[in-house]
Amino acid sequence: MTDSEIYDWDSKIGEEADEGGFVILPAGEYPFEVTGIERGRYDGNPQKGTKPCPRAIVSIRIHGGDLGSTTIKERINLNKRSAWKIKEFFVSIGLIDAAAKEFVPNWSGSVGCHGICMLKKYQFDGRDGDIVDANDVKKFLPPATGATSTESTPAAPAFSFPAGA
Repeated sequence: MTDSEIYDWDSKIGEEADEGGFVILPAGEYPFEVTGIERGRYDGNPQKGTKPCPRAIVSIRIHGGDLGSTTIKERINLNKRSAWKIKEFFVSIGLIDAAAKEFVPNWSGSVGCHGICMLKKYQFDGRDGDIVDANDVKKFLPPATGATSTESTPAAPAFSFPAGA
């Protein structure tokens, strides 16, 4: 079951009930796995000069070793302004070469791929007025030399993928 699956009234609830809460990781480099892709829509923002466009909502599972794991939904707008981020993501998971001048993103082919990202930690005002900690991807990093899209590991890994990841 993925994080976004919905129960019906008679659903069996398993081990996921013991996984509650959010893990907030310190800023740094972490291995990740792409666990899902959703198609969405960005409404645009006239104040920023951006128009409505399609949006990829990429679910990535960040592996923090002994600190735990967390899932982040990275929103990537499909427009010229975000072309660098689209390329950075696909280079990170090894589906395109960094030297590629043109490419067609294989969004569905990215599910199950691994990469390395630079994670940032930030705070925002929560609904109840409390200050809340959260994580976000600052940058997708290119794979280590010789790494593949299903086995990316950093040259000097701070963390390793858990067995079966």
